[in-house]
Amino acid sequence: WPAAVFYAPLLPAGFWLHFRYGGIGTMTACNPGIPHSGFIGESKRQILENLPAEAVIPYFYLGPRAEDPRRTERLLAHMQQAGWEFPVILKPDAAQRGDGLRLAKSADEAREYFAAVQHPVIAQTYHPGPYEAGVFYYRMPDAPRGRILSITDKHLPATVWPRWKS
Repeated sequence: WPAAVFYAPLLPAGFWLHFRYGGIGTMTACNPGIPHSGFIGESKRQILENLPAEAVIPYFYLGPRAEDPRRTERLLAHMQQAGWEFPVILKPDAAQRGDGLRLAKSADEAREYFAAVQHPVIAQTYHPGPYEAGVFYYRMPDAPRGRILSITDKHLPATVWPRWKS
């Protein structure tokens, strides 16, 4: 669904919470380790730098095109030094819902991506997955421990055609 349709029901709830608790920033107080709790526009680089290295897929930051016009050459040099191979994931440092994410299978595809993208980019080694999960953890402000409310195993959607028996 388009993001506007998906998130439209949250607007009335957000305004209600704003008036009930005295500030629109209240809804961004849930994750103090991420600016604005990751509500919108957070830097992936900043988040990754604050996580333990063993829990993060290796990444490389490339600045905006205006400041870093030789991004493809820098990426290729880093890949050689770090022992990376194609494909690699290229994604904006700040974006939502996978916007701007690309799987580059060659230096030419990386070059095309960098030519089209002005903003800072994170490059990561490709992980074939499907090993991604979402953990929803919460802790009340006065509680010494929190709780895990849900764990979501993420899978890419796929179309399956039925096999008709004759």
